[in-house]
This record gives sequence, C-alpha cells and structure tokens, in this order.
Amino acid sequence: MCKRNSCVNVRCQRGFGFVELMVSLVFIGILGGLTVHFVMAMESDDEKRLRQAREGIMLLKSALGAYSYDLDKRPPLSEEGGLQVLVDAGYLEAVPTDPWGNLYQYDNPGQFSGRGFDLYSLGPDGVVSDTDDVADWALFGSVYRGTSRIARKRDRALSKYDPKG
Repeated sequence: MCKRNSCVNVRCQRGFGFVELMVSLVFIGILGGLTVHFVMAMESDDEKRLRQAREGIMLLKSALGAYSYDLDKRPPLSEEGGLQVLVDAGYLEAVPTDPWGNLYQYDNPGQFSGRGFDLYSLGPDGVVSDTDDVADWALFGSVYRGTSRIARKRDRALSKYDPKG
C-alpha cells in the first residue's frame, strides 16, 4: 500500500504513461494537420475577386451565346450598344460590373480573343494593361470551348458569326 509522501515503488508514481503520451501526441498532430489544411484552403480576397471576374465573363459569354442562338443573330457590335443590347433583349437584368466596380469591357469586332468579340475586365487598377486584366481569351490559356451541351450550343451559335473561323 502506498502512502501519500512515501512513494518509492515505481507503481505508485503518478504521471502520464507512454500510451497516454502517444495518444495525446497523435491527437495534437491530427488537429494541427486539419488546421493547416483549412488555413491553406482559404481563398485570399484577391483570388476571390479574380474568380468572381472570371465567372462574370463566363456569364456574359453565355448571355451572348444565348442571344445569338435564340435570335439567330450575330453578337451585337460595340457601335450598336454592346452589352446594353443584351439588357434590352432581356438576357441580362443590367450590364454587370466586375468585382472592382468597373464595367466589363466588350469589343466587337475584337482583336485578341480569336473570336469575333473580346470580353474582359480591366482588373483592380481599372486601366487597360497586360498585367492585371482578366480576359476571356486568357482564362484557360487558349480560346475556351465549353464541353457541356449548353456550352457547345453556345459555341456553335457564336462561331457562325466568327470572321476567323
């Protein structure tokens, strides 16, 4: 029998054993790993705005494709009103702005995208430049052709009026 202050025997010593210590270390390691995973997966504000700009460009591209397909017309020229034509025809509620508060830019006829029109955001600085603009021809490294049924229909409708192809 062990007395309170006279523990000479090893069995009477208090503290953590090897198993308890290992379980605690494994638990702390799992929590640390989960924390690192969630912190690394968090999107910064800049990345979030870039993603939103890309999504806005894809939305406008889909609206242009629907306009061309439904009305059997070419995408509107910039002189005809550009994206405002889509609002007037009911394909958009309003001409959207990018995450930085600038209007999306639409040029028809275009010169960069490989299609008949260029669709892009001016980026955070609001000025045309090569460094921070978000453009539909740069989203996927080359002209993006969608793979879904709707995207293929949109691309067929837009390609009818493409002067290059």
